[in-house]
Amino acid sequence: MTNKEALKYAYDKLKETDEPKEAARFLLKQIVKKDLSFILAYPETKLSLGEERKFKRWVKKRSKHLPVWYITGYEHFCGLDFKVNQDVLIPRPETEILVEKVLSHTCHPELVSGSPQLQDRILKQVQDDGKRGSVASGKGLTIADIGTGSGAIGISLAKNLPKAKVYLTDVSKDALKVARKNAKLNKVKNVKILQGNLLEPLPQKVDLIVANLPYVPSEDMSSLSLDILHHEPRIALEGGGDGLDLYREFFGKAPEKIKKGGKMFVEIGERQGEKMVKIVKNVFPDAKVTWEKDWAGLDRFVIVELGE
Repeated sequence: MTNKEALKYAYDKLKETDEPKEAARFLLKQIVKKDLSFILAYPETKLSLGEERKFKRWVKKRSKHLPVWYITGYEHFCGLDFKVNQDVLIPRPETEILVEKVLSHTCHPELVSGSPQLQDRILKQVQDDGKRGSVASGKGLTIADIGTGSGAIGISLAKNLPKAKVYLTDVSKDALKVARKNAKLNKVKNVKILQGNLLEPLPQKVDLIVANLPYVPSEDMSSLSLDILHHEPRIALEGGGDGLDLYREFFGKAPEKIKKGGKMFVEIGERQGEKMVKIVKNVFPDAKVTWEKDWAGLDRFVIVELGE
């Protein structure tokens, strides 16, 4: 089977799935370990017998709507690779903005340990938000990533703020197994992984809390794509009647776990911004609360800044 034949085979098998061409190309790239430009430039290059068999197995899995990242076992996020399986939600590109928001509020962009591209995006966040943090590499900073799942958010922060202490919490023991593997994969030693509900496992008050909790309203679950509905963990998606049940519980407990002058950063769903601000104000009436949009112009993030 040549590169050209492999792509045609996959296109035919995946025509009933979302974005079949993109999935076929992505899977073939992972199999032959070449970039797309090489595959398209050398259509007659043959796959080995082992590569062909593996490619066909992967295409069969994708034809059943299994997301490509579960098939390959990895997703890229904030310049890092993360192991993923069906015990954890696949990290989304828009969630990278949440990480950038936290970093832009906590440190100078040039002190971030990530890629130059990440530094550039953080600098833009600083300019857009009118903020410039003062914590060099996170020294003395305590951060909690609540509902961590794969650990993508918390580990990305820990990698970029090597002197900070980052707690990762999740109610799911299986999800935390993945997070531990990802901490090891990305060689971060400044994280502590804790099992328990929301903020309960935290042993102390922290400076910053970040959370991407389930926020899909129950009535909207059936409208999700088959890729998501049938394969990603429902517990990481469904947020109750209006999607904000867990956030009500989260903010209700937050006064016990956030320091004076602390900040909280959370991800929300479209059209949830105004309601979320009211939830926060019921608990923190004097806090500065803003909600911000993602690249698509949809409500996506709420930032809470507490007074001293």
